[in-house]
Amino acid sequence: MDKNKFDEILKEVQELREKDKYFDALARAKAIAGIRYSKAFYDEDPEAVQYNKEVYDSIDRVLDAYYKSRYIDKEELTKEKIEALEEFIKMLKQRGFWHDFPIADAEEFSE
Repeated sequence: MDKNKFDEILKEVQELREKDKYFDALARAKAIAGIRYSKAFYDEDPEAVQYNKEVYDSIDRVLDAYYKSRYIDKEELTKEKIEALEEFIKMLKQRGFWHDFPIADAEEFSE
């Protein structure tokens, strides 16, 4: 991928994180899951590797589906989808897949 294309994607992601609290929350959790997966790999902890890989893959699937629904298919969020997203994000936070990066208000998903 050339540098210009990479910069365009990075800019789009930053803009989405600033304006969309759900995208931001899922991106945060995915970053933490990736870090925890890498740490488990280097610590040679196969159970932690498997667990963190499964969490990472789950977040990745939800983030992809969310992005496709909202920004490609232009669907509105229903009350049910919002509740499901918020529950998923709260579960991730409870399991430690969270860090307060300075982009969005992390307290929105506090209990």
